[in-house]
Amino acid sequence: MSGSGSEHVQEEDLKLLVRGRLPDDKTGVVWAHVSECELCNRNLDRAVEITRQLAALGQELSAHGTEKRREPRFPANEVASMQMYNPLILDRSKIQVVNVSKNGLMLRTSEFVQVGIVVQIRLKARFVVGEVRYCLPVGDLFQVGIQIQNSQRRRVVDVPDSRS
Repeated sequence: MSGSGSEHVQEEDLKLLVRGRLPDDKTGVVWAHVSECELCNRNLDRAVEITRQLAALGQELSAHGTEKRREPRFPANEVASMQMYNPLILDRSKIQVVNVSKNGLMLRTSEFVQVGIVVQIRLKARFVVGEVRYCLPVGDLFQVGIQIQNSQRRRVVDVPDSRS
């Protein structure tokens, strides 16, 4: 939708709107169009329903343990940070590591993360580089699965106190 009023809202813009991720400068224009256009209103209803179904599926899988994994998962409950490498985004996002396995991490974050991008996770004792395998809405947050590509211990360097 480029602002000419006669174009319909793009599916991606509807998905972003439902997740609360559409830029502020587009939100008003999209809402105005959706309120006037029956087709876009139906498409928005469909996007809302799909998002609800994905969230319910994610919660059901987590609650019933029906996921099939090659390695066992271990609870982590660790605050960490995440930086996106591909595409490169310099800002680090605060995340919660929910659980870990030999080759993966499950995270919770407040932002949608595109499947297939490479991220660096900074934990207390490690740096982990991995690929995003899934990102599911769960309430106001997103549950993100990371397949680990590389993991290294963080080196802590003692800096002498210059005051002594």
